[in-house]
Amino acid sequence: MNKKHGDNGMGVISQMLERRQRVGAIVADEFFESGLKRKKYATLSGMESFIRHNHLQDANAVNSGFLGRMKEYIDAGEVLNISVDDGDILFVHRREADDLTHKIQNGQITDYIAQESNPEEQDLKKTQEAKARDVSEFIGRLNRASNVICYCLEKMLPAENAIKQLAHHKRQRVAPTSGWNINARCSYTGGSRQGFIMVDDPALIRCLQTDNPKVYAAIPAEQKRLFGRGSNFRGYFAFSYNIYVGDIQVSEHRDDARYIRSILAGRDIPATLPALLEAAGCEELVQEWSKITE
Repeated sequence: MNKKHGDNGMGVISQMLERRQRVGAIVADEFFESGLKRKKYATLSGMESFIRHNHLQDANAVNSGFLGRMKEYIDAGEVLNISVDDGDILFVHRREADDLTHKIQNGQITDYIAQESNPEEQDLKKTQEAKARDVSEFIGRLNRASNVICYCLEKMLPAENAIKQLAHHKRQRVAPTSGWNINARCSYTGGSRQGFIMVDDPALIRCLQTDNPKVYAAIPAEQKRLFGRGSNFRGYFAFSYNIYVGDIQVSEHRDDARYIRSILAGRDIPATLPALLEAAGCEELVQEWSKITE
């Protein structure tokens, strides 16, 4: 391996780990502000489960960042960590420590994830859970209609033409391995509450956006070589629609993002998800999209 190339690779990995650790610190800050300071509490295992449950990339690095920030709160005397019977650690705000310890010793508390929520919070949680179910059902129905949507995209921009234009721009020899692919998926359901943490911090929401529900449109391709098989690209030409917002997006991480946008604009690819669904004749999906984005 070229040493310079290897060093650059390690630098990228290091930067990725640092970003995920910063996410963990943001989780800790939100836990402190919206959880501990509001007389709520949780165990270390509960927080680790929260991080894994939300599908944050590289959970170990996120957890490391979370623990590092919680140690800062503990060293500053803002948070106390209390050992509980099962060997776990309970995080609690310093103001609540004496009262909480008394309740634990008297058997008044056995579930260390606080259930102290007012009716408004309970109603909000129910509303968000219902919305999450609606989004999940919408995604399922959209995926079942993927063939119709792909046919619509093919009429607007044939897969072979899209790959040819992009490959010419990038000076590469590639060929499509299939036509358009449509795949909608969702792992983070959105909303302002995840478990017992209020997700109010815009920075945390941006981190969770990587798992927000999207509709991905892509054309796979294979690099052409004189001898042997070339590399495969699952999304050589690709873009997406954010389901909640509805607008078309091309990943900024792509060095060809601007050119893909120009190709899409030149072929009048719908700029919004409902416009694409309408063009594909999926009127029921358009109505469903309107309901979940109200």
